[in-house]
Amino acid sequence: MNGRLFINICCVLSLLFILNGCTKLQTIGFENKNGQITEKRNRTNDVSFIMGCGILTGPKGSGERQPEKAVKEQSEIDDILDGAVRLKVVLNKDIVIRQKDFSVTIRDKKIIRDIVSMIKDSTPLVDESVINKMSGALTKNNILIFTLKNGNEKEMSFRFDNLHEFGYIEVGNKKIVPKYDFFRYLRDFKEYRNFSTSVETDVIKLFKKYNWTVDYKINAFSERLPSNLQHAGGEFPVKLYWAYNNELSREVGLDFTGYLGKKVKVEIYRLREPLPEFMKPRRNSRGVVLKYDGKIIGAFIDAGRHDSFACSL
Repeated sequence: MNGRLFINICCVLSLLFILNGCTKLQTIGFENKNGQITEKRNRTNDVSFIMGCGILTGPKGSGERQPEKAVKEQSEIDDILDGAVRLKVVLNKDIVIRQKDFSVTIRDKKIIRDIVSMIKDSTPLVDESVINKMSGALTKNNILIFTLKNGNEKEMSFRFDNLHEFGYIEVGNKKIVPKYDFFRYLRDFKEYRNFSTSVETDVIKLFKKYNWTVDYKINAFSERLPSNLQHAGGEFPVKLYWAYNNELSREVGLDFTGYLGKKVKVEIYRLREPLPEFMKPRRNSRGVVLKYDGKIIGAFIDAGRHDSFACSL
């Protein structure tokens, strides 16, 4: 995922709207080193955030466990998670963008498996003082309701802060911290209502090769490519859009200029990992695949229908 090609062509970015579908990742923070602010790749859950004129530091050592306690806590969490056959996600109203409460019931086995896996990979929250330092972008009073095979229901509540990319889950009287990908995953249920976890193997392998994880298919539709990529003044910039994305696709050896003028299938996928750091504050990533007669002829990354930027795989 390092060294991706990124092209900033402002006049074509709006065309990304036509795609309307609709190891462990490290946390990037900042620290004061030798009197200067430098970028640091976090490896021990010691997360630092610049806030105002000072530095807000997350729970240092929050990922450290005492063996006996960790085993007991994990056992209690496993009792809740194992055997879940249905999951209801309730997201509290978002005051910032004036959205009301949202809920969705998930029965798809892969989606439940993904969520369970991310919860099991969480670490205990040791220093709870960080909770009081969460920003006004905090989304609270969210609930996960797991329905087990025996019909019993188990609840977990969670909070997350989009500004600092930090959140935690409450399991009984314990608090655990998953990777922030977990909260982005849940939040995207608001955006993508008609997803499909039926993803072809060649698509999964292509994105995995470049360290991307495909979560599910967002949309698929047919689109006729322009006959050429030479834009003329006064034309709607469709050709620029495809020229732009062909350059991104060529970075992974997929040049689709040989299919110009043909009708291709466009498939859009939600990706687990966030966009590269240089694209902040845009975080959510989508994989776009072009196919002709079932063969992958092009692929690139976009940031969703609301954020018109893209990069290569």
